[in-house]
Amino acid sequence: ESKDLTGARLQEFLRRERERFDWIVLDGGSVGRGGVNALAREVDAILLVVAAEETRREVVRHSLEVLDLRDRHKVRVVLNQGRHHIPSFLYEEV
Repeated sequence: ESKDLTGARLQEFLRRERERFDWIVLDGGSVGRGGVNALAREVDAILLVVAAEETRREVVRHSLEVLDLRDRHKVRVVLNQGRHHIPSFLYEEV
């Protein structure tokens, strides 16, 4: 059986699991790969993880366009792999 959850199968899966759980977290992989757009349309919120100082702004903008979200307020962005620009002495134990 295919593990690809799209369309009616995705909707049925989410309906069934929402009855069982308060939170359901799905990893959709990279934007542009199969199934991510279907997930984006069906979920309550989207967390877009962006590599700091690595991912270009154009790529983030394009990712948001590819997702074709009509309900933009459900998107949150997390900046990952950022370097600390705060002096190290602030992290040292006294």
